[in-house]
Amino acid sequence: YKYRKKIYDNLIPLSNIEFFKDLTKTLPIFYDNTENSFTVFISIFDILYLVYTDKKQSIILYDLVNDKKITEIRKAHSAIITNLRHFLDKINKRDILISVSSEVNILKLWNINNMESILDIKIGDQKGFIFSVYCINDNNENYLIISNHIFASDVPIRIYDFQGNKINELNDSNINTYCMYTYYDKNLDKNFILTGNEGCSTSFDFRENKLYHEYKDEDDEIHCSLAIHAYENAKLIDSSKDGNIRVWDFHEGKLLYKIKVCDKELYGICLWNKDFVIAGCSDKTIKIVDLNRKELFRSLVSHYKCVRTVKKIAHPLYGDCLLSQGEQIKLWIIKDNKNSKK
Repeated sequence: YKYRKKIYDNLIPLSNIEFFKDLTKTLPIFYDNTENSFTVFISIFDILYLVYTDKKQSIILYDLVNDKKITEIRKAHSAIITNLRHFLDKINKRDILISVSSEVNILKLWNINNMESILDIKIGDQKGFIFSVYCINDNNENYLIISNHIFASDVPIRIYDFQGNKINELNDSNINTYCMYTYYDKNLDKNFILTGNEGCSTSFDFRENKLYHEYKDEDDEIHCSLAIHAYENAKLIDSSKDGNIRVWDFHEGKLLYKIKVCDKELYGICLWNKDFVIAGCSDKTIKIVDLNRKELFRSLVSHYKCVRTVKKIAHPLYGDCLLSQGEQIKLWIIKDNKNSKK
């Protein structure tokens, strides 16, 4: 009975999720496997920000609670912006935005609290472009983790400080990296860098600068997005272009199970709770996947182009919500939520 009630309670909210409204006009489309095309965060000033980019390569800051654009960084890059990340810089008490574009080897850091540029990094003269970037704090120092170049897999993943100095490279990172993620394990007191690649996902021990595990099934597909399920034992969840969600034992590197979601490509993923993962799909839908039953629970329809990025947020007015980007960024809410104001 307890198990049935647990499942029932979790199914009710997601069975009632529905499209609420478009938050943006039509946005630029880049490669379909861009899995972090926008970012959302609560700033140190308690503003719930949505940050995205427009067709003029400007970065837009949008207040999700008051439903309005706050400001923008005009012409932040000279080419389409492909990746946006937020990093809370606790050392200097500021919100950092990292932006990456399809211009070759350029990434930029911005202080969102005063809209000032912090740092531009130009990395070498290799062909291709940076596809993903992440920030990490380790031993009270901030670092940038920069993926290798698409079309140049011999370039390693690099580690920079916030002054733009290259300080290290990740060993055994000589395959095309399409997405990155970080995970801090409290029990081990260690930071891990996770990468989704062509043919496998990998994890690296940040301090020891070595490969921790390779998560490889019998496939050569591109792994497009990553998440850590840490409610009990740590699990790595990844999506791939073969339409599968794979769940791995993070510390053992073993495949626990694989869920065949569809016959189309899956891109950005996010955890809704410990029982459900949500994925964007090339068939223009959002896939809700039941991790307990190991099956597709529901498809959400509203986009008319590939859904690249999905993120769960806690909205002060609407409760738990979902944001998704295809051609536009859309807001999904739980129908009949007592706090919602449609």
